[in-house]
Amino acid sequence: MAKKIEHLVVLMMENRSFDHVFGFSKSNSWPIDGLNGNETNLDSQGAVVRVTQDAQHAGDLNPDPPHDFLSVNGQIFGNLAGSGAPSMQGFVKAYEATTRNVLKSHRVMKCFGPGRLPNLQTLAQQYAVCDRWFASVPGPSFPNHAFAFGATSLGHVDMNPNYLSLKTIFEVLDQNGISSKIYYTDYTLGLAVEFIIKRAREFLFFFDDFRNDCKEQAAGAEFCRTALQRFVDARRILRRLRPASGSQHAPGRTSH
Repeated sequence: MAKKIEHLVVLMMENRSFDHVFGFSKSNSWPIDGLNGNETNLDSQGAVVRVTQDAQHAGDLNPDPPHDFLSVNGQIFGNLAGSGAPSMQGFVKAYEATTRNVLKSHRVMKCFGPGRLPNLQTLAQQYAVCDRWFASVPGPSFPNHAFAFGATSLGHVDMNPNYLSLKTIFEVLDQNGISSKIYYTDYTLGLAVEFIIKRAREFLFFFDDFRNDCKEQAAGAEFCRTALQRFVDARRILRRLRPASGSQHAPGRTSH
């Protein structure tokens, strides 16, 4: 089987939970560890907020729910220290701290019903999905991207961009004579890694290059057979003139 693999493509997306995307797709034919529909959180006034399957592709999570390390502690444990049992009862209250509005905080419990995200849900059902793996670091983007690149965040749990010394999978592949590429639109952690920066012409490419490489691959061009691993860092920064985020990072759309 290994000899038949020509390319390994990794698409890095972020900031949507497993239950938010797949939870309500649980069924007898697809018995994932998803949602039963009776899961709840309490808001700051003591009202019970139940999960629903009416999430919108855009607009519900604006502003972006907090996902710094301390906020995630509050969501999972109910306290910033992250002590005690993981009750998973702090999501609504944490979102109210961002929205400053009790009713808006309820939106964080909205999830997608079956068929609402056909691309992702079909891929998960037809291939494989991990329903008990969520994030390497219960926190923000950079340390999780670092884990995807190098299996460590060098101890960071915040948005510290200092990853110059990070030894990544791209360096290991290079040492073993296997080529790889990173495709990105606005930012990739590769721009913070010394090994990749020094050899940027070999490793860093824009997303349009990925499209072109795929077209050439379809046409049988030999050039596309040179990179075994392709890492696609979806667009994650929201701009006023280009509001869609390909990474699905809230408040970006999930329909892309």
